[in-house]
Amino acid sequence: MNQRYASTFAKKMHALGANCYGVKRRMTNCPEYVQHIYSFNNMDEIIPQCDIVALSLPSTPETYHIFDKRRLSLMKKDALLINVGRGNAIDTDALVEQLKNGWYTGVALDVFEREPLPEDHPLWSLDNVQITPHVSGNYNMEYTLITLVNMMIDNINRFENGQPLQNQVDRTSGYTK
Repeated sequence: MNQRYASTFAKKMHALGANCYGVKRRMTNCPEYVQHIYSFNNMDEIIPQCDIVALSLPSTPETYHIFDKRRLSLMKKDALLINVGRGNAIDTDALVEQLKNGWYTGVALDVFEREPLPEDHPLWSLDNVQITPHVSGNYNMEYTLITLVNMMIDNINRFENGQPLQNQVDRTSGYTK
């Protein structure tokens, strides 16, 4: 997910009174609505303190199963886990095992390692799992389409004026530059 959308989520959560923490590959300045930024190397320090863990990661070798059994076990037993980035950021088998053992108040998943999620997958039958149909990229909300069109128009204008383009993806890392 684009960094802009992750920031929007953090801003909204902060406005609702949440203490927000970020995890980034590279350390950056900490925005006013975030308490502290952690690196991938030290994120295990904050995970046990979080009531909500929201993932919006791209699919890279570095993020593959970044939430494996060990890291899923670091979360509070009554936490909420959200994944709207890429499905392979979570080890699905480990997640199902945790859920069957009574972990997590809830899990909201918009993405899966295998899509579409097979009809017989155990995630469908677990009461504390909310599954959404991964339609956010299909412009189902007018706001999404308008935002993307405006970003494209801005970049066309930048290109014509010899200015740096916004929201470029580094194809090596999988992240925006």
